[in-house]
Amino acid sequence: MFISQFADPIVLILVAALLVSGLILGEWLDAAAIGVILVLNSVLGFIQEYRADRTLAALKKLASPRCQVMREGKIEEINTEELVPGDVVLLAAGDKIPADGRLIDARHILIDESSLTGESVPVDKQVTALDHQTRLLGEKRNMAFLGTSVVKGRGALVVTSTGLVTEMGKIASSLAVKKDETPLQKDLRKLSNRILFIVLGTCTVVFLVELFKQGADSSWLTPLLVAISLAVAAIPEGLPAAVTISLALGVRRMAERRAIVRRLHAVETLGSTSFICTDKTGTLTENRMTVQQIIPFGSTVEKSLLQAMLLCNDTRHSGKELLGDPTETALVRFAEEQGPGLDEMRKAYPRVDELAFDSDRKMMSTLHRADEGFVSMTKGAPEMVIERCANLDERQRKDWHERCEKLSNQGYRLLGFAQKRVSAMTANERLEQDMEFLGLAAESDPPRAEVPAALAECINAGIKVAMITGDHMATAKAIAKRIGLEGEVISGDELAEMSDDELFDRARNIAIYARVSPLQKVKILEALKYHNHVVAMTGDGVNDAPALKRADIGIAMGITGTDVAVEASEMVLTDDNFTTIVSAVKEGRLIFANIKKFVHFLLSCNVSEVFTVLLASVMGMPFPLFPIQILWVNLVTDGLPALALGSDKANMDLMRSPPRKQGEGIITQMSLISIILQGLLLTVGVLGAYAASLYLLPRWFAGWLPQLPADQVTLYTQSVARTIAFCTLVFSQLLHAFNFRVGRSFLFSRQTLRNLFLNGAFLLSFALQAAVIYFAPVAGIFKTVPLGWMHLVVVAVASFIPVIGINLLRRRVIN
Repeated sequence: MFISQFADPIVLILVAALLVSGLILGEWLDAAAIGVILVLNSVLGFIQEYRADRTLAALKKLASPRCQVMREGKIEEINTEELVPGDVVLLAAGDKIPADGRLIDARHILIDESSLTGESVPVDKQVTALDHQTRLLGEKRNMAFLGTSVVKGRGALVVTSTGLVTEMGKIASSLAVKKDETPLQKDLRKLSNRILFIVLGTCTVVFLVELFKQGADSSWLTPLLVAISLAVAAIPEGLPAAVTISLALGVRRMAERRAIVRRLHAVETLGSTSFICTDKTGTLTENRMTVQQIIPFGSTVEKSLLQAMLLCNDTRHSGKELLGDPTETALVRFAEEQGPGLDEMRKAYPRVDELAFDSDRKMMSTLHRADEGFVSMTKGAPEMVIERCANLDERQRKDWHERCEKLSNQGYRLLGFAQKRVSAMTANERLEQDMEFLGLAAESDPPRAEVPAALAECINAGIKVAMITGDHMATAKAIAKRIGLEGEVISGDELAEMSDDELFDRARNIAIYARVSPLQKVKILEALKYHNHVVAMTGDGVNDAPALKRADIGIAMGITGTDVAVEASEMVLTDDNFTTIVSAVKEGRLIFANIKKFVHFLLSCNVSEVFTVLLASVMGMPFPLFPIQILWVNLVTDGLPALALGSDKANMDLMRSPPRKQGEGIITQMSLISIILQGLLLTVGVLGAYAASLYLLPRWFAGWLPQLPADQVTLYTQSVARTIAFCTLVFSQLLHAFNFRVGRSFLFSRQTLRNLFLNGAFLLSFALQAAVIYFAPVAGIFKTVPLGWMHLVVVAVASFIPVIGINLLRRRVIN
C-alpha cells in the first residue's frame, strides 16, 4: 500500500530531480527538500488508505462473528472462524449460517438464500436425502450455506466446508475483475504525462541554449543547473499532497455521514456520477415491514383478527427486539400496539399443534387450547384463505377478491386470516376447511421519509436514478410513486428476452426494474456505460459482487451486505440509506470543484515560474532564481494555499448543475488558456520587478544599495534583484490564491476572507517568507539578502498589479 503511493508520473519526475540534484550536481539541500516532499505525500496517502481499511475491518467484525455449537455433548458459543468440518451448529430464527453444512435437524426452518442465489422467497429446508443429484444451490434443500440466514424455525447442521471452499468462498475467489481508473485518476494521469512531456522538452531546449551561450569550452554544470531549476519550476510538487489531503478530508466527512470509502480516488468518482442504480429494500425503504391497515370482516371480529395475528405466528421476543420472519414480526408489532402482548396471548391460548406453511397450500395453521375445546388460527394468501371459508357467499368472495386486487396494485403485501373451533387436538388439513373468515392485514415496507427530498436533489443535479428490485412490479411501482421516481417500468422476464441493442436504446429512460435477479444487474450496468454514464450501483448479496466490481462506483450495504459484496465495493454505507449516497455524490462534487481550484492555481503559478526562468534565459538576463528558491515557492506558497483551497466549503449551486461530461477533464481548452494568461501576467510582475531592480532602480535611487566596494556592487545588485524577484513571486502567488476563493467576485469583497484556512495559510506563508529573508542562518541557505523599504514597495506594486489584473480578467472574460 505504501509503495503504490509512488506510482505517479509527477512523483517519478520529482524522484529524477532528486537524483540529479544530489548525485550529479551535489546540491544535497535541494535533494533533501524534494525527498521530504515525496515522503510526506506518500505517508499521507498511506495513512488515509490504511485508516479506511481498518474502519472497514471493524465493520466486518459486526457480521455474526459467533455461533452455537454442540461439542462433547455440550452447547457452547465460539467464534465462527474456529469452526471445522464435522462441527454441529445449532440454528434458530435470526441466525446467520456460519459455514456450509448438511442439515440434520429442521423444524419448520426457512432460510433466506437471496444473498447467494438471488431467490427472494425464503427456502423451506428438509433433512431427508434429495430425490436426484443437482448442482443448483437453490435445489439443495437439505443443505445450508455460509452467508444465508434463518428467518423462521429451528434446526442443526453438520459443517461440511468453511472459508474459501464454501459456496460463498468460491465466488469470492473468482472475483478478479480489474477496476477501471476513476475520472480523477484519468485526469491526473493525463496531466502528469503532459507535464512530463513539457518538462523534458523544455529542459532539453534550455540546456542546449545555455550550453550554446556559454561556448563549447565552458562547464556543462551551469546549463544543467538552469535546466533542473526549470524542471522544478514546472512540476507542481504540491499537487499530489493537495489531492491526497483534499480526498482524505472528503473521506473523513463522508465517514461522519455513515459512508466508508475504501479508496481515496473513489470519492471523486461519486462527484462525476450521472446515474444511480439503487436497491429498493432498506435503501429506499426502511427495510421494516409494517402493517399499514387491517380490514376485519365486520367490527365484531376485529379482536379475533388481532388474536390470529399473534397466535398464528412464530415470532419470539429477544429482549426488546422481535426475532422471526419480517412479515410475522410486523403483525406482532401492530397487534401488541392494539391490545394484549404476544407472550400473554400464548399463555392464554397455548399452541398444541400446527400445520406448517407450504407452497402448495400457501397458508399455515396453528392449533391452540381454548376454554371450550380447541381453536385453530390460519393465515396465508388471501385468495386461498377466502375460498376455504364457510361464512362467505359467492358475492362476498368476489367483493373480497376485488378488494385484494386493488390493495395489491397499490403495493401492499396481503395476508388473509381465518379461525375454526374444533374438538379434537390433532392438526390436519381438515382444520383449513369450512373456516370462519376474519379479515385481511395489509403490509408494506414504507419508504424512508428523507428519500423524496434526496431524489429531488438528484433530479435538480441532472443525475438519473433507477430502482432495481427483486420485488413484485406492483410493489415497485407503489414505492416509486411515493418517492417521486418516474420513468419506464420493466420486469426481469422482459429484460431476459430483450436484446442488448434494445436495452442499450431504452436503458436511459427506464426508472424501475422489478423482479430482477442480481446477475441481470451487470446487463443493466453495461447498457448504461454504453451511453458513457458514470454509474453508481448498490448491492448487498454475493451475486451482486460482479456488478459492484464493474460499476464505476460499487456501493455495498454495511448492515445487510455480505462480506463478498463489501470486498467488491468502493464504498460501504453503514446505514444502507439512499440519502447517504446523495450526500456522497455532493461531497464528491465539492472535492472535484476544490481540486479544480487548486490545480488551476498550482499550474498558473508553475507557468509563471517556468516563464520567469525561460524568458530570463532567452533574454540573456542573469539567472533570476536558484533551484532551492523555486522549490521553496512551490512548497510554501503553492502548497499551503492549495491545501486551503482544497478545504473550501460548498456553494449553493453545487447540486443545481448537471454532472460534468464524460471525458471532460480538470483542464479544458478554455481553462488552459486561462492558466497560461494568468501565468504570463504573474511573470510580467516578477520579471518587471527583477529587470527594474537589476538595471534601472540602482541608477535612479541613491539609497537603493548600501556603500560597497566597487568589485562587490554587481554581485550585490544581482542578489538584491534576485531576492526581490523571489519575494514578488511568493507574494503575488499568495495573493493569487484569493482569486480562486472569490471566483467571479471582486478580489476585495466579502467572499475573500471566508476561508479561514486560506487566511491562515497566507499569514503563515508570509511569515515563513519573511524568515527566509531576514533570519540570517536561513537566508544563507536560500541565498537571499535583507530588503529595505524601497525594495518592499517594488515587491508590493509588482505583486498587486498583476493579481488585480487577473481578477478583472476572470470576472469579464475567463470561465
